[in-house]
Amino acid sequence: MPDIFDEAFSDYSERLNQSIDEFLNDIEELEEEGLSIEEILAVLAAMAVGDYFIEMLGMNGAVSAYSGRLGSVLDSLVPFGTVTEGQLAALGSIQSQSVAQFTSDLAERVRLLTAQGLSSGQSISQIKAMINRNPLTQSRHIETFISSGIASYKRSVVGIMAATADPGVLYQYEGPLDSKTRPICRVMLSSPDLTKGDIDAQYPGAFTDGGGYNCRHSWIKASNSKEMSSIRKRASNDVAQQRESKRWREPVTLQQYYEGK
Repeated sequence: MPDIFDEAFSDYSERLNQSIDEFLNDIEELEEEGLSIEEILAVLAAMAVGDYFIEMLGMNGAVSAYSGRLGSVLDSLVPFGTVTEGQLAALGSIQSQSVAQFTSDLAERVRLLTAQGLSSGQSISQIKAMINRNPLTQSRHIETFISSGIASYKRSVVGIMAATADPGVLYQYEGPLDSKTRPICRVMLSSPDLTKGDIDAQYPGAFTDGGGYNCRHSWIKASNSKEMSSIRKRASNDVAQQRESKRWREPVTLQQYYEGK
């Protein structure tokens, strides 16, 4: 699963950077054609910039590639309950629309920064540097959106299957174990296989929310894969070491946090 995250982010980020370069090149061509700053700003103001990025600058391909990655998510899941083609199509469509909207929002941010740069007399290279510095256009923000979207889709599919599955089905927590992994996710990664009832009792809300906002993890049907066993062992050792620290506080799920537990 981490490979799907990396590949999806890499594909999207590469296409976005190309689209931003092409957009700035278009602005530079307007300058070379002799248009004044006022005239270029008027062009920017009249532009449906989200559509421009998606249709004219190739971001529709990035959105389609992201949607295609969802098929890899399904391939990685072991079927254990009922899920219909209609349900999968609806969930996939929601994800595609979400990425398209995210792309439009990024395009709006690029337009705003470009207008600010032009108004203050900055060069195209300076405007690009300003775009790269902006938190909403940085790789970290984009990577979080892409990876959490894929994980959310996976949790939704698992949730549909779990609703029709035998209550005795065992689940394990799955996903990356790295520097960005939350304490609550480290605890759940170290957990033994649990039924959904056990998960709901021990980690309220985690079957749906994972570790919280922008989480890359999900509960899936338990397996005996070497990779999962290795991650569980590493997570168990990590949690044990952390619990020996005087600063350790037992982490809570998102639901427990808002319930004040």
